[in-house]
Order: sequence, then structure tokens, then C-alpha cells
Amino acid sequence: MNINATLLGQTIMFILFVWFCMRFVWPPIMQVLTARKQLIADGLAAGERGKHELELASRHATEGMHEAKQKAADVIAQAEKRATQIVEEAKGQAKGEGDRLVAGAKAEIEQEVHRAKESLRQQVADLAIAGAGAFDPLEARKMACWATDILESCRQVATLAEALADCTLVFGATARMGLYRQHTRSPREWAPSILAAAQNGKVALLFGPEDDGLSNDDLEQCHHLIRIPSTTVYPSLNLAQAVMICAYELYAASGAFEPLPEKSPLAASGMKERMFAMWEQTLLEIGFMEPDKAQHMMLGIRRVFARGVLSEDDVRILMGIARQTRWYADHPRVTPRE
Repeated sequence: MNINATLLGQTIMFILFVWFCMRFVWPPIMQVLTARKQLIADGLAAGERGKHELELASRHATEGMHEAKQKAADVIAQAEKRATQIVEEAKGQAKGEGDRLVAGAKAEIEQEVHRAKESLRQQVADLAIAGAGAFDPLEARKMACWATDILESCRQVATLAEALADCTLVFGATARMGLYRQHTRSPREWAPSILAAAQNGKVALLFGPEDDGLSNDDLEQCHHLIRIPSTTVYPSLNLAQAVMICAYELYAASGAFEPLPEKSPLAASGMKERMFAMWEQTLLEIGFMEPDKAQHMMLGIRRVFARGVLSEDDVRILMGIARQTRWYADHPRVTPRE
């Protein structure tokens, strides 16, 4: 009886304990567990969202980088194309300007040559051929470049005396030495005297045959002798060369020739300094010289340019070379020919 009562009491106490736990202990625990579970679920959900957002951001970044690369490539291609167009336009402009300058210079040179020939014709215009000889008019016409009027108006006479009859002064050209051929002067020395004498009368320049030159009988009719300076190995020139040298010295002594003036003014010091600065920067960029040796190298380059007179056009060309070299060094993939 006592045992059953004790067992019954223990059973009732166990039931009361279970009831108490289920009523007051288990709900808070379940609430904590439920809250923890919810937190874990929320954390996992947030992680999934973060992962998804990271994937989206990564994809957007990749697409942005690709788009930026494409835009950069497009900009570079457009810049290269524009640079090539600028180079071609500059080349075209330079070529057009160069052609214009060349055409102008060619026209001026032709005018100067024409004036020189006219002046020479006025000074040396009366050609006389003495003796029958082997004169061939057709062959002479082939050689009379732009001077056929002198050839057509030449006189053919039988004797030298007839050719010199109306001359007040006769200068004979000789290459041989001899007792009566010692008192000679060069065409340059005689030219002023010849021009001065030609103001008061006809002056003759006498040349002998191609093979033998003037004989002693011919020299008797000369008042003065001309000797063209030449080497002792080949002292004698051919007839055409001798005539040309004498005619040239007469023309030069007449003062009729005026050299073409320089169209571009001389470059000022400031302009040349800008050119030297561009060249120094260019030579440094292409690795021609080291920075610590730049001053020394530039002194040498300055001496090179100082050996001649530089006009403004000269300096512009040199600055253009430096500028184009720097451009090409910065654009190795683009060539002016593309």
C-alpha cells in the first residue's frame, strides 16, 4: 500500500513537472529556437540576394568594361583616321604650295635666262666666219640651242682681214706659248677693257680653228691676246668651250646679271630658338640623346645650323620636320602612307 502510494506520488510529481515544463519552460525555448531559425533563414536569404547582386554587378562591370574598351577603340580609330586625314591634307597643301613655289621659281628662272640670253645677244651678236673651212650649217644649227638668230645672221667671208675690217680692237684667244704669245691675260682680266672699248666701236673676239688655233699670221691682226687659265696637262680647250667662257666673263663683268632675291626674310633669333627647343624635345623623345647630354648635343646641332643663313621658310620646314617626327613617334601604328 505504501509502495503504491509512493509510486503514485512520483507519477503525479512527474506529470506536474512535465506540465510545468510544457507550460512555462518550453514556449520560451521554442520562441528562441524559432527566432534563431528565422535569423538563419534571413541570413541565408540575404546571402543569396547578395550573391545575386554581386553576380549582376560583376556582369554589369564586365559589360561596362567591354563597352568602354569598344568606345575607346572607336575613339582611337577615329583619332587615327582623323590624324591620317590631317596628314594627307597637310601633304596635299604642302605639295600644292611646293608646286606653286616651284612653278613660280621656274618661271622666274626662265625669265632670267631669257634676259641673260637677250643681254648676251646684244653684247655678242655679230658672228663672222673667215675662210671656207668645213663649216656645216645644218650641224651648226643642231648645236645653236636657242641662238639660231645669231647663226642665221652670221657672215661668211673669204679672209680674216675682211672679217676684221670694221673692228677698232681685236682680242685673239690662244692656248699656245711662244715669243709673241707671252703678253696674255685671262678673259676675266680683259672683260672690263673689252666692254669699255665696245662703247666706242666694234670689238672682235678672234678664235682659231678647232685643231690648230690661231697662227702667227692671225696673231699679227690682234691687238691683245686672251689666254684661258687651264691645267698644263690639257691647256687647250675646244672652240665651243673657249667661246662660252669668254662670253660668260663679258656677261658677268657687264653687271647685267642680278641674282634672284630671297623671298623669305631671314629668321629672327626668337624664331630660331623655338626651332631649337622643338628639335631638342624631338631628339629626346626618339632617344637620339640622353637628358644629361642634351645641352652638349644641342651645342653641336646649333653649330651645324649656324654654318648657313636660315630664312623664315627654312626654319618653318625644320620645325615641321621636328613636329612630324614627334607625331610619328607617338603614333607608331599609323604611317602617313595609310
